[in-house]
Amino acid sequence: MVAPFCDPGLEWDFRLPRVASINVSGHKYGLVYPGVGWVVWRDAAALPEDLVFRVNYLGGDMPTFALTFSRPAAQVVAQCYNFLRLGFQGCRRVQQYCRDVATSLASTVRRLGPSRLLTRGS
Repeated sequence: MVAPFCDPGLEWDFRLPRVASINVSGHKYGLVYPGVGWVVWRDAAALPEDLVFRVNYLGGDMPTFALTFSRPAAQVVAQCYNFLRLGFQGCRRVQQYCRDVATSLASTVRRLGPSRLLTRGS
């Protein structure tokens, strides 16, 4: 959720030929119910057949891809609402605040001493 908003010039997505899917844990930065996340594949050919379930629905064979066949959509609706309400700039502002907190914490931890940071939070 950070890269598209805070680093729009960074090529991390389907612009790279080896990227077949992108998954996001949308709840990690708040604003939605815990557990909401999603995955998007470049195209149907990139979706592993092992992940597609075939169910008999209303007398016909229907492929489905979900954790369960019927899940409530409240988490998805809330995420869409926030995207629409905040817009790109609002989402960017939220993600930048999160990054600012991460870099501040990393700086403080680095000054404390015995820990070795793997990232500065940027």
